[in-house]
Order: sequence, then C-alpha cells, then structure tokens
Amino acid sequence: MKNEVPYTLFILLSILSIFVRNGKIFNRASRHRLEVNTIMN
Repeated sequence: MKNEVPYTLFILLSILSIFVRNGKIFNRASRHRLEVNTIMN
C-alpha cells in the first residue's frame, strides 16, 4: 500500500498534465477559429 500511493499520485499528475496540455491546445484552436470566422465575415 505504501508503495502504491506515490505511483497512483504520479499517474494522476501525468493525466492532469496531459489534460491541461490538451485544454491549452483546444483553447488556442478555438481562438484561432474565432479569428478566422471574424475575418470571413
């Protein structure tokens, strides 16, 4: 149990970092899409 706790924490942290990275990329893409839409209009 003592050995499992840090391992699960590490996995959770890595998953969180991946989600944060994906979120940043998604925000950038949506912002770019908005800019393109305003230019098209």
